[in-house]
Amino acid sequence: MRDRIAILLLAAAVLPAATFTVGGDDPGSWPLILQSVGFGAGAPARVFVITEGAKAEPEAWLPRIEQGATVVLEGDSPLARALGFQPSPALEPVQSIVDEHRPKLPIVWERAIRLPTYATPEGARIFARERWRQAPLLAGLRRGQGAVLWAAVSPGATGTERFPYFVHALAAMGVEPPVRSGRLWAFFDSSYRSRADAGYLAARWRKAGI
Repeated sequence: MRDRIAILLLAAAVLPAATFTVGGDDPGSWPLILQSVGFGAGAPARVFVITEGAKAEPEAWLPRIEQGATVVLEGDSPLARALGFQPSPALEPVQSIVDEHRPKLPIVWERAIRLPTYATPEGARIFARERWRQAPLLAGLRRGQGAVLWAAVSPGATGTERFPYFVHALAAMGVEPPVRSGRLWAFFDSSYRSRADAGYLAARWRKAGI
């Protein structure tokens, strides 16, 4: 039994840390998204999130991606352009989107946002598009040993209202969530929390990754 426990502890010690860092003054809801599926904040990071406006020089980051880093990019930046995500001068309203994971599911944002129409690099996989003009909104790109997951805009205040299948896209780019089960059922019985607001309870479940 002791030998078995020792083997498990050794295996846990050699596994890559499931951690992330967020660059920029405002991390937004990125910590909520990643922590909900088991990632922890800290270094050395496995996933690097670079928010729009954060300083990220292409000369520093392109080699890191080539060598195996996974980078989540938000919006327009010199790094995004260096990777091939080029914005148009004109802005167009975006409110209704289609995600490849559930293409028949209507995803409508609470408020429309005016965004550029981005050209994406060759070889990019488009995960989400604007419904009517098919403008890319969430795309993945493999580069060398690493990967990039680019979003045209932030994921919103709660992390689920704009790109509800973001974690699925991250997994498609080779970053499996540390906490995952396709065979787990969760049953909710509100009678045990009859005085609690249903929206509050739902938010707690979502934060837990359900």
